[in-house]
Amino acid sequence: QCHSSRRASLDKFRRKDMEKFACKSLGVDCDFIVTGETKEEVLQKAMEHGSVVHADLMKSMTPEQLAEFGKALAASIQAA
Repeated sequence: QCHSSRRASLDKFRRKDMEKFACKSLGVDCDFIVTGETKEEVLQKAMEHGSVVHADLMKSMTPEQLAEFGKALAASIQAA
């Protein structure tokens, strides 16, 4: 009985509707994976990661390439 009530209380904290992004989903050789409650949160965290870890790649892109990359990134965010 104690275990089932503990499980029920833990279920309240478990997120069933999380979103996830992995750099590898865009073909980047990087093990970064981020999760968040919304696609917007995941997108923001992924862009922050990219601007630091993949700064050289991002700086080499034209504005048009960056826009396409942003669209591809947003499209690759999936339910966790």
